[in-house]
Amino acid sequence: MQRDHNDRVYNQTAFKTLMTRFSLQLLFAICAANALSLVASQSPNVILILTDDQGYGDIRSHGNVKIDTPHLDRLADDGARFENFFVAPVCPPRGPAS
Repeated sequence: MQRDHNDRVYNQTAFKTLMTRFSLQLLFAICAANALSLVASQSPNVILILTDDQGYGDIRSHGNVKIDTPHLDRLADDGARFENFFVAPVCPPRGPAS
């Protein structure tokens, strides 16, 4: 009788310990996932569009009245515009033509 009672107490203690560890690990995983989702949602989305052989006045948002560029104009209106830049003509954005 005594042995059965001790085994039962030991099994109950082991089960409680196992469940406590599992609960803590689950809580940690949930907190970590929540923290990662917050960091991911706060990170800005950055898209850099680099065009070849385009002048400053080639799109409507920069004053061109002859060429209609509605998609580029919407990107310019909704995003950040970097208009003060310098280029080096010896360094093209893509490789040399074959």
